[in-house]
Amino acid sequence: MTENNKKQALVLEGSEVLANDHGMAPGMVLSKSGITYMLLPGPPSEMEPMFLSYGYEKIMNKLEKHERIDSKVLRFYGIGEAELETVIEDLLVNQTNPTIAPLAAEGEVTLRITAKDSSKEKCEELILEAEKEILSRVGKFHYGSDNTSLIKELVKELTVRKLSIAAAESLTGGMFQEQLTPFLAPVKSSKAELSAIRMMRSRTSLASAMIPYLSMGWSAVSVQWKWPLMFGASSMRM
Repeated sequence: MTENNKKQALVLEGSEVLANDHGMAPGMVLSKSGITYMLLPGPPSEMEPMFLSYGYEKIMNKLEKHERIDSKVLRFYGIGEAELETVIEDLLVNQTNPTIAPLAAEGEVTLRITAKDSSKEKCEELILEAEKEILSRVGKFHYGSDNTSLIKELVKELTVRKLSIAAAESLTGGMFQEQLTPFLAPVKSSKAELSAIRMMRSRTSLASAMIPYLSMGWSAVSVQWKWPLMFGASSMRM
């Protein structure tokens, strides 16, 4: 056995050893002067299963009071962070359990409601109570909760209404369609549809292509010859 491997087998005197089912270096738990220390191996493939299998239980057994923390994120569109905070200012000032944290994000505002209790049911009850009070004031701006997005909710609504969506993009580099793609299923387009889309894209692409040339003093006519345009088409259905 090499010296490096021998070092991995060393443990602190008086510590509880945590088995490593995915590697060589053991974990350790040591309590001293009222403080509990836990040492885990560095590689995530070893550290994570060790903590979940052995470390978590060790920590929970040492806690005098067992509590859980649950959160729910409310998402709002069409209202600014300052206005939202003003409407629920009294809830923010007097919050204890659950807590309410306003968070600004790109294109939206969120409120994270966090409750703490030993019971999952009690946490859910506390969160629901706060959520009802918040939505009674700003519910018209609420579009979803937790891991959702405006695009995802848009696709859900279009799916329910059995509607399709088409886009001809210019200057955005396909960003809009890129956001839609994970939630859509591709469908075949007829020759007439493809022709119409190509025509739309040729016009928008030509307009965007003219911008750098016009800024340098080129004429609009010269753009058609000096800037090759690429055409493509896509059609998507909810």
